[in-house]
Amino acid sequence: MPLKPLVSITSPSLELTKELFLLASSTSTSIGIPIPTELGNLTNLVYDQSHFEYNALYTDENWLRDFLNSKQMDGDWEITQTIAPTDVMADLLTEDSVIVSWTPIRYNWSAGGYRIFLSTNPGGSYTLFDETTDKNASSLTINGLNPGTTYYFVIQTVTYPHGLNVNTVLSEYSEEVSAATISINEPPVADAGED
Repeated sequence: MPLKPLVSITSPSLELTKELFLLASSTSTSIGIPIPTELGNLTNLVYDQSHFEYNALYTDENWLRDFLNSKQMDGDWEITQTIAPTDVMADLLTEDSVIVSWTPIRYNWSAGGYRIFLSTNPGGSYTLFDETTDKNASSLTINGLNPGTTYYFVIQTVTYPHGLNVNTVLSEYSEEVSAATISINEPPVADAGED
C-alpha cells in the first residue's frame, strides 16, 4: 500500500512537496515537523482546494497559519493535525505517584491517545510509562515512582492508521514538566539509653 504524502498540494513548484513526501515515506511512522515557512511561497495553491490534513504539521507563524487556512478545503488545516498537547502540568499525589495533566488536542476522533514518558534526568532519555485509551483524555496518574526523586515528563500524541492516513502519526514531545516525590521518613531509632 503506498504511503500518503505529508502534504498533498497541486503546484508547479513541487520541490517542497517532494521533500515532505520523502520524510513521510522513509518509515511507516510519521513524526511531527514544523511547516517550513517556504510553503508560504507556493502562491499557485488553489484557494479552498488544498489538503494538508491528517498529519503532524504545525506552525507558530500566524501569517503562515492564515495562508494555509485560506488554501485548505473547509478553511482549517490544523483541526486534523496530530500535535503535542499544551498546558502540561505534573502534580504530586502521594509519595510514589504524580498526576500529569494537559489540554487535549482538537483532533480527537480518530483512534489514538497520549503517550506519557518519564525520566529522572532533565531532557531525557525518556521511558514510555503508559498511553491513554483515546485523545479525549486530559490526565494520567503515574504510580510506582521512587520516593524522594524528581521526575521529568513529556507527552506525545499518537494517531493510528485509518482510511485517510495509512501511517501511525506521532507528534513531537510536549514541553517537559517535572515533579518531585516526597522522601519517606524512616521511624526514629529508639535510644537504648543507659542501664
